[in-house]
Amino acid sequence: MNNCDTCGAVLLPSGTQCHQCESPIGFPNVRKAVSEKSKLLERYNSAQNSIILRDIVDVAINFEQYVEHEAKLILAKPVIEVLALTNPNKLMTTYHKEIRANARTAEDNQYDQNRDGFESIINPQYHENIQYAALSLTDKGLTYYGGVHLTLNLNKVKHRTTLFEENSYNFVVKHKLTGVDVAPEGYRATWEDKTKLAVVKCNYKLNKNTSENMFSTIIINDDPANPEFIEAHIYGNLGAATVDNMLLGNSACEDDVLMFKASKNAFRKLGINIQIES
Repeated sequence: MNNCDTCGAVLLPSGTQCHQCESPIGFPNVRKAVSEKSKLLERYNSAQNSIILRDIVDVAINFEQYVEHEAKLILAKPVIEVLALTNPNKLMTTYHKEIRANARTAEDNQYDQNRDGFESIINPQYHENIQYAALSLTDKGLTYYGGVHLTLNLNKVKHRTTLFEENSYNFVVKHKLTGVDVAPEGYRATWEDKTKLAVVKCNYKLNKNTSENMFSTIIINDDPANPEFIEAHIYGNLGAATVDNMLLGNSACEDDVLMFKASKNAFRKLGINIQIES
């Protein structure tokens, strides 16, 4: 348990202010990642030992440096949802807040039916404030979630972003966690420690023949049937001002392409770069 620097009160897992003196205490997902850093370092050191034994130190160093310099946060959304951002006052909020506000309905699938349960295990008491994206080394994220890939402005989100080793749902299932279980530590990182988590997750994919042009598909595998990625947890809302780039993927249908092209100028007026994948 951490204590408030101002009044000494024991901090609750949720909230961005001390519940006793209202002093700012940071974002709860970031505080949780910081509290687990020693466990992450244990796993990172174990990965380094494996890297040494496999004689791929140079490859691993190159991989870690590449991730440090090229990492992006990519949020994939359907075209119809992205178009709302042509209104600079429109905010993208979390799934849970949309449900509570009767602004959307849950889908009839196992994922949405159990979403509160598994998300609260990973981000206890504050999961309703979390938006999900993916760590990427390119301008593309996960097509499964939508055809438009939004590159987020790091200066506006990295301080409230944490990274998780894999999809939260898959993690809970893999580790056989229930509603009374606490998630094991060392599987999340702050933005500053992203390379350590990347090495822990991906080092087994590296070998002596791994080159830089392979790094992007090692970090994220956009296979709709079995996507593999590092999940980004972003606290709070996102708006047009948090988006640097929009890329419409080449899997978009003709109607989506037409709608997106019709909105290009509106997005560019907001300072967003527009790309359409051929």
